[in-house]
Formats: sequence, structure tokens, C-alpha cells
Amino acid sequence: MFVVSAQNLKFSPYIMRFADWYIYDLKNLHDFWKVRIQEAEGADYVCGDSLWKAILKAYQLQTFSPLQDLKIFAETYHSFFKTKISAKNIADTFAILRRLGLDRLGNLNRLPFSEIQARFGKTWALFFQGVISPAEAFWKWIPYREKEVFYLEHEFENLCADCAELMEPIENYLKKLSESEPNLQIEKLSLQFVTYETTDDPGFDLPTTYPYLLSRDQLWIFKLLHERVLSLKFSSPISKILFRIHSTDRAESLQLSLFSNDLAKSLEYKSLCEKLLNEKFDVFVPEILPSYLPETSWKKTQPTKEIQIPNYGLFRPLIQEVPSPIAPPDDLRIWFTERLAWFDTKGSAHSRDYFISRVPQRWIWIFQDENQNWFRQGVIE
Repeated sequence: MFVVSAQNLKFSPYIMRFADWYIYDLKNLHDFWKVRIQEAEGADYVCGDSLWKAILKAYQLQTFSPLQDLKIFAETYHSFFKTKISAKNIADTFAILRRLGLDRLGNLNRLPFSEIQARFGKTWALFFQGVISPAEAFWKWIPYREKEVFYLEHEFENLCADCAELMEPIENYLKKLSESEPNLQIEKLSLQFVTYETTDDPGFDLPTTYPYLLSRDQLWIFKLLHERVLSLKFSSPISKILFRIHSTDRAESLQLSLFSNDLAKSLEYKSLCEKLLNEKFDVFVPEILPSYLPETSWKKTQPTKEIQIPNYGLFRPLIQEVPSPIAPPDDLRIWFTERLAWFDTKGSAHSRDYFISRVPQRWIWIFQDENQNWFRQGVIE
């Protein structure tokens, strides 16, 4: 089951952004919550058994919709996925469909899939398959990660009326942040001031003309902030500053899936595995075990053996460790990803809430158990 919404409703940790929409994959939710969400479907969001069904419903595309409405969706689709289908190609394709007498979305059923591919190419064939057969069609899933915001809240022991004293905690914070986040790219800076005699909070937002790399552009950032602060006028001394750094989207590093559904089935793959085994290399693929716990959910098996692909745990990190105790993390630096709950053989209830957490220069995979204890279990590549 999938949900499409114009707002971030946080139904599931498995989120994708498509144009102005948030798409949620609810496959890991309990059926009870799926029913509750489906019953409340309305103006805020729409649901579908498949992702294509949900997205077509969000765009209000159904059997009797005019092809002009489908054209608008096609432009968004090809632009988002960068399919190399140009605006002219889209216009020409829909002009051909009109000349064939196809003026409604439901009329596309008259064209066999093979004929669509032969006439318009594979990219268009996959698109029209999603429109005609949304239950079986493939949709490329691109996980969405929210942009990070870094906070500084500094309260002065004595009221501050000097610009140099005002900038000191900001500069110290940026220097420390540069050491822990050397690759941080800044999209916008926000600075608010709380003054002694007024409830108004003067301040400013400082958008960047291009992403600033904090470790490289520190001095330039200091200069910009200093000049903007000097241009402000305050009716009374400052008691507190609130400083926010809005980062750009992080560049996605290659994240290998533990359970890949793209395993090669060619003779070349099998031949390569046999050669590696003959050379005494340890070659294996993960085989599913009947357990939701990451550390007991798979085992090594022969690379040429057919394996079952699970419908859960696809976004767990490849580099996993034996759970080891850690100190409670900072609440502002963790993001929820998954919840597990089960009963052991004695009937005792157990649960784990999994998170990703930022530590200096890397992301780690952690969880909190039912006793509020924290453990580390892996590294995010």
C-alpha cells in the first residue's frame, strides 16, 4: 500500500519525493494502521495498492480523463526521472495519439504494449504501462532524506551591545562545526536576536547564491554575517541569539543493499563465482532466515543458489555489527527508520526503535530497546 500527499505526514520512514508530492511506502506497517489510514483518505492524501495507482489518483487521472491532463503528468514524470525525453518529443507523441483518435486515457488500452514500444521506444512503453496497468508497472523508488538544520542557541550572561562580542559565539560554533562536518554545504543561514526590552525578534535570513562549503568558505561567511549584523538597528541590548544553518541535500553515496533483487542470472556471473571459489575466495549471497531481527535474519549461502527476496529490511545498511551498548545520542542528530516488536519463547515482549545517527564524519545505525537502552549495530555507507 502506498500513500501520496502534498504535505509531509510522516506515515512511514520510507519516503520518496516526486515533484511536489510525498510518497510513502507502507509495506512495513501493521494491517491495523493501513486500514486506519485508508479509511481516513480524503483531501490530505490518497492511497493505492500500487505506487502507480496512488500517483494517478493524486493527479486525478482516470479512464475518462483527457489526454491533455496525461500530457501534463508526462512532462513532470520525464523531467523528474531525467529520461532524456524532450518537451518536443512529448508534444509529438501526444499529437500522434490524437491523430490515432485516442483522446481519453482509457483509449490507450487499444494499443498493445509491443506496438507502443515499437512505435515510441522503451521509455514511453514503460510510462504507458504504468498508466494502463498500474498494478503491475514498475516505478523507480528514490529514497528521500530531509535536509539537515544545525542549531545554535546562545544566551549571554551579560546583555550584549557590542558587535564583536555578538559574533564571537557564532564564529566559534562555525569553527567547531567545520571540524565535525567538513563536507557540509550551506543553503541558507538564519539569525534571530532576542532583545531585552521588546518581544520582537529582529533578525534576518541569508540565502546563498551557490552552496557554500563550510570548511572552505568560513571567512567569507564570517564577513557576510558581520556586515549584515552591523546594518541592523536594535532598540535595546541583546540577551539571546538563535542561529540556524540550513544544509543542502547530501550527495547520495552508493549504498549497497543487503538483499539485492538485481543479482545477475547470467552464465558470466555463475562462471565468475565458480572461479573465485576455486581460488579459495569466500563467496556468498545472503539467504533469508525466519527472523525480523537484523543479526539473525540472514546467513551465508552458495552464490549460485536461488534466494528469496524479503519484503522488509531492504533499507538496512550492508555493514552490520553485533549490537554494542552506547550512550544516549543527541535527539537533534537522529532520524527514525524502523520499529521492531516481538515475543520471545518465554512470552516476554521486546521492541526496538531503529535510527540513523550522525557522528563525526559518518552515519551509524543505532536502536533503543524496550528498556530505553541504546545500542549501535552498523555503519551507513
